[in-house]
Amino acid sequence: MPTAPSAEERRAMVLADFQEGINDQAALLRNPEAHTSALTDRVKAAEAKDLISAEDLREHLEWADAALAWAIEELLNRELNQ
Repeated sequence: MPTAPSAEERRAMVLADFQEGINDQAALLRNPEAHTSALTDRVKAAEAKDLISAEDLREHLEWADAALAWAIEELLNRELNQ
């Protein structure tokens, strides 16, 4: 019978899922606000369930803000260069 993942394994899974979302440039460019909002909601929920620390949450919220800024700038650059 498989054992449940440890707290550290659950933390690692949450953070890996978030990282995958941050690295999904196609989704970021398709709808930057919706994509980063969904990532933010997931990481906040993980912190509320004590799957990640408050420090993890702060760090990942900063990453989501940076990803949003990148996507908006990229879309503007693409529009200006057409």
